[in-house]
Amino acid sequence: MIIINNAKFAKNETEFIDSLFKGGGTCVGYYKRYKKSLVLFDHNKQRIGVINRYGVLCKARKLDNGKYWYSYGTIKEVGEQGFTDFDNDLKYIAKSKQYNGDLCNYTFN
Repeated sequence: MIIINNAKFAKNETEFIDSLFKGGGTCVGYYKRYKKSLVLFDHNKQRIGVINRYGVLCKARKLDNGKYWYSYGTIKEVGEQGFTDFDNDLKYIAKSKQYNGDLCNYTFN
């Protein structure tokens, strides 16, 4: 399971169903990890976004030709990911001198 801006995304159907009955909140969708990115899906398994290899959260929109267009924007399931959070993360990284790949407020469990 991953958490992005307090929105939970399940790795599979089992995790999604378990979130309905366990404390800590219900998942809003699914995710699939690829070699250089992580794709986000809503509860209907429709692609809604991606975290690219640079740690940037992008909104996905399906075009008429079946391909996807990725851009900055608010993903309804995730909510606002403002630049204030990003600036704070950069300040934290600079102070700690440790970078763990968490530039856009996501965590892997």
